[in-house]
Amino acid sequence: MAVDIKNTGIIILAGGKSSRMGKNKAFLALGELTLVEHIIKMGKGAGINEMILVTNEVKNYEFLDVKVVEDYYPGMGPLAGIHSGLIHSKYLNNFVIPCDMPFVTTDIINKLLLDQSDCQVVVPMMDGKYQPLTAIYTRDCIPFIEQLLKENISKVIKLYDLVKTCYVELKDDASFFNINTPNDYLLAKRYIKEDSRDE
Repeated sequence: MAVDIKNTGIIILAGGKSSRMGKNKAFLALGELTLVEHIIKMGKGAGINEMILVTNEVKNYEFLDVKVVEDYYPGMGPLAGIHSGLIHSKYLNNFVIPCDMPFVTTDIINKLLLDQSDCQVVVPMMDGKYQPLTAIYTRDCIPFIEQLLKENISKVIKLYDLVKTCYVELKDDASFFNINTPNDYLLAKRYIKEDSRDE
């Protein structure tokens, strides 16, 4: 049985250092919105009521219309961000997304939710590669993530050995484009210009 997207939370990971970009990627302008605002707009458009942004710089994000929380295990990377987001979420199912992926659509979330209600993690795969930071994680994962973090293990994919994980093969398209470098940013700006011309 598919899970209704409106009964799903979104957890936005904004804890990266953006070292290759040289500035905070979340606030890069792309069209009329910043990267993180594109994600928030997508969620609100789908009727998602709870969006949680995980960061170690809470004050920088307080102006956004989302719940902003910190890691319980600072310095442990995205796995710690997922853990904190799940603890603060009121929903069983939560879609995790980094702040630098502004083109992810609700269609992707719906595909991951489809007939996967008995899984604790649902991970998209493209060309045989995991996409662990654009996946569905349930609150059932919390104790298993805590176990890993307490053992100083921060690799997200290590969780998949401990919980029921389902994999969904998806087509590699612009939805999964993430912005890590100045060149990526230029490509994203070009893409959004072309997309606006097509409307």
